[in-house]
Amino acid sequence: MEALPKSQDGKLRPLTSRTELLSELVADGGLLDSGVGPSEVLGWSVGLSLHNHKLKSVRDGAMSLAVALLVAAGPGIRSRLGHLRPPQLD
Repeated sequence: MEALPKSQDGKLRPLTSRTELLSELVADGGLLDSGVGPSEVLGWSVGLSLHNHKLKSVRDGAMSLAVALLVAAGPGIRSRLGHLRPPQLD
């Protein structure tokens, strides 16, 4: 997955719209069936530090993406969520 362009990096709208889109794709089964694995999606999320972002809406979007991945990929993905704090895992 590609990083955001510098002009969009850290801004609210591109981050929330991409996390919403990815969450919907994962929930519908289209993303994981296309060959993009959970590790790549989580890598994108972690690479941008979305779970620790200063804006709550971005953190919420990242959390919904992680939940969609957990539901779609099963409990085996929980080991890859080590970057989250314990309250975020609940």
